[in-house]
Amino acid sequence: MNANDPAMHADDGFEEMQAHAKSRGMKIPYVVDDTSGVARAFGASVTPEAFLFDKTGKLAYHGTIDDNRQEPDKVKARYLKDALDAVVAGKKPAVPETKGLGCGIKFRNS
Repeated sequence: MNANDPAMHADDGFEEMQAHAKSRGMKIPYVVDDTSGVARAFGASVTPEAFLFDKTGKLAYHGTIDDNRQEPDKVKARYLKDALDAVVAGKKPAVPETKGLGCGIKFRNS
């Protein structure tokens, strides 16, 4: 989900982000938080920032996706994947929270 205000950074516009996702081969839904209200409600501060909930709706993991967002081939710790695997297995993630690594959200005024 994109909570950034494209008026502050044109590359964060809907069409631009769709093109970016397509160029990277991403095949996931792309959603715009057009008021930044969802990001604010979650307490998000950077993009990307993961929030994983278990089947009861309890926050099971919050933080960065992995330990190297700049060089995917050098990733050593896959925090979100490990947390997903744990939750699917009915367990708590070994690492329930990490520091979000990314660009600060450019919140919309509305």
